Amino acid sequence: MKVTYIDTFLFEKATYRIAKGKDVEVLLHIFYAANTFQIEKVRGEVQIQMVKELQSIARDLLQRKHQVNFAEK
Repeated sequence: MKVTYIDTFLFEKATYRIAKGKDVEVLLHIFYAANTFQIEKVRGEVQIQMVKELQSIARDLLQRKHQVNFAEK
């Protein structure tokens, strides 16, 4: 979709809900404007491998979307 009136459209922050089954749930907060992220445990025992995967996903999201102006796409 081509926009004509909007010249800036940036992600500022987003929250993703991640689960492993019904027992483990975390929130992944991505602060695109600040280029940082935070992992928040909601419930269950979060294994180190899950944390590592979440960190990798967060870094990838930040790399692809930090300061990207979606009005130009």
